Amino acid sequence: PVLFCTIVEGIVRHGAARDTGATVLRSLIVFLGITVAALAIGLGVAVLMQPGRGLPLLPYGTAMAEVERQLAGRHIAGPGDFLVRIVP
Repeated sequence: PVLFCTIVEGIVRHGAARDTGATVLRSLIVFLGITVAALAIGLGVAVLMQPGRGLPLLPYGTAMAEVERQLAGRHIAGPGDFLVRIVP
């Protein structure tokens, strides 16, 4: 929205094409700056909060073996059975 509004504002002002280009360039710089700031804040919060830490997750090999065990012998009989099995 920031980028779109800035470009529209530049066009509506009926400035010269050079002014519109400068407005677009400024808006791209602002857009990239806001994006980098948002990514940095998100990374910082993730490092501080450490989401998922302490969850009792199985190792990958063990988890895959459990999934294969639970799915063994279950075959989809048709589209109706498929639709019923979408929701666990």
